[in-house]
Amino acid sequence: MTIKKTITGNQGVKNKSFEFKVAVNGGQGELYKVVVKKNANAQALTEYITSNEAETSYQISDTGSITIYGLTESDKYTVTETDANKDGYTTTIDGETTATGTKTGTTKEDGTVVQYVNEKDAAVVTLSLIHISEPTRRR
Repeated sequence: MTIKKTITGNQGVKNKSFEFKVAVNGGQGELYKVVVKKNANAQALTEYITSNEAETSYQISDTGSITIYGLTESDKYTVTETDANKDGYTTTIDGETTATGTKTGTTKEDGTVVQYVNEKDAAVVTLSLIHISEPTRRR
């Protein structure tokens, strides 16, 4: 399962970090490998989480990802972006607007992808300057 992050819009800050809380409920005591990349160019960090335990927090920014290995087809997950819809951003999950930033579901053998997009736009103001010259005076 992979959670992906994209930041868009003319006011979106690509290096802004967003907090994600992740919980997995599978077989009792199952151990899962988690690989976190803050962004596409960052070094991957590896951690482990245990099924049915408290949610774990991660920080990622634009092009960042959280990948969980070892899931089976019936494992359930909950992912929450705690910063959803804050600071002028509009958050979508898999193309759908979200009020809470939370996605729950059942995995598909490590192949589940959850895509978060944070968009921040501001109206673009265009100014036109017109030079008006004074008429030439006769002497």
